[in-house]
Amino acid sequence: MPESFEDLGLRAELVRAAADAGFSVPTPLQRATIPLLRRGGNAIIRASSGAGVTAAWGLPLLDRLEGTADGEGDERALRLLAVLPTEQEAARVAHELAPFAQAAGLRLVAVAPGWANAHAGADIVLATARDALRAVESSALKSDALAALVVVGAGAVLELEGTDALDTLTGSIPRDAQRVLTSGELTPEVESLAERHVRKAMHIPSRPAEEPPPPPATGQLDYAVVQAEEKLDRAATTIEPGTVFFCRSDARAAELAAALTLRGFHLGAADDADADAAVASTAAAPGEVGARRPVSYDVPFDAALLAARHAERGGLVLVLARELPHLRRIAREAGLALRPIAEPRAAGAADLENFRRRLRAAALEEDLDAQLLVLEPLLRERSAAELAAAASALLRRRPPAEPGAAPAGGAPRETAAGPGFPARTPRGAVATGAPPASYTRLFVSMGQRDGMRPGDLVSVIAGETAIPGERIGRIEVRDSFSIVEVPTDLAERVIRAVNGITVKGRSVRVDYDRRKSPPPRRQEGGRTRRE
Repeated sequence: MPESFEDLGLRAELVRAAADAGFSVPTPLQRATIPLLRRGGNAIIRASSGAGVTAAWGLPLLDRLEGTADGEGDERALRLLAVLPTEQEAARVAHELAPFAQAAGLRLVAVAPGWANAHAGADIVLATARDALRAVESSALKSDALAALVVVGAGAVLELEGTDALDTLTGSIPRDAQRVLTSGELTPEVESLAERHVRKAMHIPSRPAEEPPPPPATGQLDYAVVQAEEKLDRAATTIEPGTVFFCRSDARAAELAAALTLRGFHLGAADDADADAAVASTAAAPGEVGARRPVSYDVPFDAALLAARHAERGGLVLVLARELPHLRRIAREAGLALRPIAEPRAAGAADLENFRRRLRAAALEEDLDAQLLVLEPLLRERSAAELAAAASALLRRRPPAEPGAAPAGGAPRETAAGPGFPARTPRGAVATGAPPASYTRLFVSMGQRDGMRPGDLVSVIAGETAIPGERIGRIEVRDSFSIVEVPTDLAERVIRAVNGITVKGRSVRVDYDRRKSPPPRRQEGGRTRRE
């Protein structure tokens, strides 16, 4: 079995670029994929973010293209086109791939905000299907010399853009171009796409004649969804005596160890030679020799590595939202039940979030014309951000009103709903205390034919958002979709957390119910009845 990227036959420039990026050894997915794609074969890769999928297809295709670019500037021909679900994903993957492309002497661009709009002369372009098709049809991109097409996250591409643009785009490229498709789940729609456009392809990992049932869960593993910039802070809050941090590379572990040392944590040497991973460890307290709480700072690449780290002692995985499908799959294969844990909140954080929420609502609901006239002279002296900060300071410094207290003049005073931010009472109404909870209807793109049940929706929403199940309102499961009611102030949170995740093998779409429907209703006491 190849033990290094050099063993896989990659050019020296790409091997050095992989080392510079902190890739010490290839992942199992990369070991299986790189030799096949270097030979020019077509592939259907069942993997998603977190498995090392970008390098799995990117390194071998760049290796094949290196040194093949003809001409200079605008005369250079497009050689590799990667189709992604969104502009943001195109930009993210382009950032991951750019150092390797530079090492190979290839010019890479993304059709996305923040990237130069200079498709001409690019060897590699990353774009959504619609953006790529628009560029091809306008001759901004010329696909005559295209050597490879990659559809990254095919399930999400089909869910967000449908089949028309992708079918038309794929039909416009040379028949002998190499074709690669990646997807976290091989849904019927993805299988149909592969059947139409990725002929004679090898499945990685290989598909058994019959899909074996997952092993029963024999252990439990906690996970926390974090943003990349929040990882270090979250790691620091998890430290206790004997905590062991697992990272995806030695360089990553050294970086984490240095950052934690700067924060005053004392790190000892890790003695986990049985696990194929780099680690940074905090010393156990006296009398706790051998105590060990594993924390995966990066999601493991495969089920075997996840089991090696967490099967015996459980622990915690810090996972990016886009890596959740990968984590769920390898946890299922490893026989580990996943349990989400809520984000720790500092004292006063709930008040601050409530303050921000009311500001957002005021910006949408209030008549701001008069306020802009009041501020107009000040906007010539200070920036809008400075004035907003000053207004925030004044509001938050004002003491909260006592319920029922009346200011001078005897008019009823509104009840404070946040730190120095009084609740708005409709004209002609009298504040009589906290109003009942308001509920908003959300559309969910899965129904009875997808095997969805009310209990499943409750589990998904509660698991992804940490919202207690009893706060979820009425649920209607129809044939092809569902409607769920959630507290109005939590609707955006539910949409952001659940939209795009994989449930029962399908990517789920969540949005406000746009159909003609009753206005948000009020809870009348007790737990809202579910149907």
